[in-house]
Amino acid sequence: QKLADAEIRLRSLTQECKELKKIADSHVSADMLVKEKDEIIKEVMAEGEVLSKKQAEMEGTIKKLRKELRERDEVQSAIDGEVRDKGASIEKLSAELKATRGELASEKARLSAELNEQKDYYLSKLAQAKEELTDAEVK
Repeated sequence: QKLADAEIRLRSLTQECKELKKIADSHVSADMLVKEKDEIIKEVMAEGEVLSKKQAEMEGTIKKLRKELRERDEVQSAIDGEVRDKGASIEKLSAELKATRGELASEKARLSAELNEQKDYYLSKLAQAKEELTDAEVK
């Protein structure tokens, strides 16, 4: 009877030992799994830091480019304003030139007419003087 009880107790202890070994193995396995997860977390954190630095660089670049774009837009607006002003000035000067040319043409026509009148007047006076001279010589 004692031998049978001892065998039962031995089987029971062996079974308990196997179960404890399984539990210990599962704890070791869980510890290894935790270590793997910790390692993965460290890698992800390192990758996150690298990405964070890259993002900060890119945001700085974007700010710089936006500032340059704003400055170029301001310069372009100033140039467009100057072009508009110059265009208006050119149009004004062109209108003045056209008006001046018209005035000069009318003045030229007036002076030509006046000159022709004076020419005709003096030619008639010359013809009259020649006639009087011819009449005087004939007498």
